[in-house]
Amino acid sequence: MRAWLVTLRQTLAPISVAGYVRGLKAFANWCAAERLAEGHALRSLRRPHVPNRLIEPLSDEALHRLIALGSVRDRAIVLLLLDTGLRVSEVAGLRGCDLRPDGSVKVTGKGARERIVPVGTAARQALLRYLRAGERLEPEEPILRAERGGQPLDAKGIQSIFKRLKTRAGIPGRCSPHLLRHTFARAYLMNGGDAFSLQRMLGHSTLDMVKRYVALADTDLAARHRGASPADNLLGKRPGGRRQWVASQ
Repeated sequence: MRAWLVTLRQTLAPISVAGYVRGLKAFANWCAAERLAEGHALRSLRRPHVPNRLIEPLSDEALHRLIALGSVRDRAIVLLLLDTGLRVSEVAGLRGCDLRPDGSVKVTGKGARERIVPVGTAARQALLRYLRAGERLEPEEPILRAERGGQPLDAKGIQSIFKRLKTRAGIPGRCSPHLLRHTFARAYLMNGGDAFSLQRMLGHSTLDMVKRYVALADTDLAARHRGASPADNLLGKRPGGRRQWVASQ
């Protein structure tokens, strides 16, 4: 197993290899619980060091371009991803019966775990506009369809949509459905959301990944502190622009 993990590191990022290690350890625990084999060897595998890199989200300008250049369907997809943080496979798997009367959606995530995710007004209206423009679907049918042929869209189809929109919008750098998941998480925290609610909406089993989003949101701490500084508010000081360590005149 160690030799196999070494070969994986030649083509995969450390975070991906770490996922394989977690899977092997879970398998080892299952083998030990079922008394099929000793699990110590696999449980002793070490995870590779995963660099804690900040994930840069899409800018508001780039988001406006994507929304403006997309079709009715594409606009619904972009807004749904931006407003819920769903994985691309989860969006592709949405069916008519998953749209709940209260405006939320029922999502089947990794490990067939189900969760309820709220949807805001803008994304909900965009999705309803797309559904009304198409043919009537059965409740168990996928709601997202190819514009030609009417076949259900899978994850690769949605990724192809983003590649086309990225080219048309002239957006440099990364632009993918998964990047909208990061963008949602950062914006949710910046707008006052809490980490535990974010964890449930994203479908993470632990707070480890959410901590990375918290670190990303913390890059704007200076801007928030300018408006919430206890000392400035106490003494009636107006928030300054650029902060510098200089004596006041």
